[in-house]
Amino acid sequence: MVKLNIQRSEPKSGNIRNIVIFLHGYGANGKDLLNLSEHMNSSLPDTLFLAPDGPQVCPINKDGFQWFSIPTYDGASAIEVGRTLQESLTALDTMISDVSKENDIAVEKIALFGFSQGTMLSLEYAPKCSYKLAGVAGFSGRLLFPYNNNGDIKYRPPVLLVHDEDDPVVPYNELTAAEKNLTQNDFKVYTYTSKGAEHSISPVGLGVATHFLDRELGRSK
Repeated sequence: MVKLNIQRSEPKSGNIRNIVIFLHGYGANGKDLLNLSEHMNSSLPDTLFLAPDGPQVCPINKDGFQWFSIPTYDGASAIEVGRTLQESLTALDTMISDVSKENDIAVEKIALFGFSQGTMLSLEYAPKCSYKLAGVAGFSGRLLFPYNNNGDIKYRPPVLLVHDEDDPVVPYNELTAAEKNLTQNDFKVYTYTSKGAEHSISPVGLGVATHFLDRELGRSK
């Protein structure tokens, strides 16, 4: 069984009451997103931020990682895409179970924050997993497999989708397609369109995500 390498940023208050898990993009690593915690911990002072590396070394960037193969970039077969995706889903599931127990935090107090491929993994994982997560904040991603109200959906966590209107990597219309599909399947979906950020996380977008996570993790209740 694959065990993810995890970096962490401790809560500003010193007390762990909830957890945010960053899931990085293709070819990046956990540290790439963990730095965002420095801009979020004033609003989320009781949050433990965790940032795992993907389980597979990225074929086109040996210093980075991936959550699943991308045929356009690495020529992987459909079988390899499925294998690597399942490996990541299983590893993430194990990680969430472990960190919940280790920190004595209910899974309902854990949220996912994804970027690009990390968003894709989050949207594939959260509705189908064995846990009811607090929410998913996803930047610059898309749905890998649209839902059709079948038995695959176990939970419907609230979802925030943030995307730049001029994203050159993952087209903006992926936001509208994901929003439509998730809404049709009874998810509560929030969206924010950024401008000028292209395929990155803008300060305003990060602020929107922080507010979303603050609310869904229960601090404002």
